[in-house]
Amino acid sequence: MGDTPVPYPVESLRDPETLLDRDAVAVERVARGLDAESYEARRERYEDIDGVVQLGVTDGDGRVLLQDWNGTGEWAPPGGTVDPGEDWAAAARRSAERLTGVSVGVDGAVLVEDLRFERRDGSASFSAYGVSFVLSLAETAPSFREDPTVAPGSRFSGGDAELAWVSAVPDDTNENHVDHVDLFLRFAGAD
Repeated sequence: MGDTPVPYPVESLRDPETLLDRDAVAVERVARGLDAESYEARRERYEDIDGVVQLGVTDGDGRVLLQDWNGTGEWAPPGGTVDPGEDWAAAARRSAERLTGVSVGVDGAVLVEDLRFERRDGSASFSAYGVSFVLSLAETAPSFREDPTVAPGSRFSGGDAELAWVSAVPDDTNENHVDHVDLFLRFAGAD
């Protein structure tokens, strides 16, 4: 196993742009072309939020938590939204704890994505930020480490949502999140 990178420490984050010139934080521009209906749904969703967070929850044993939230069999890191005016690091912690029911600590930021959503016909577009955080379990939580489950009060409880620890990128990872999983595994210390 090589040297495990260290995320850029962030106790509080009000503006993702402050991370853009940090050497320890990768910056990517991501363009997603959408059909008209998907574009409108995404635009409406983003009108009510400041952006999104991706969560690289690690267990201290080189594993990262993934979710299949809709029963498709495609895995992705958990994520969440940032409410207007909300601290981005607090949004990451809130999203992880609501999903898992387990206390987590925010280790730091590792990626800022400038997400550009475009209608495939080129008639409209908008941009938003996504920030990827590495988080670690703040409590022992032996049963969660052994068999992670969705917390009963989570918006994903009672549905097809499933959680799993992984130490390598699964073949059935959602194509939009393969790089996220790989990135989080490097910060988890996986081979």
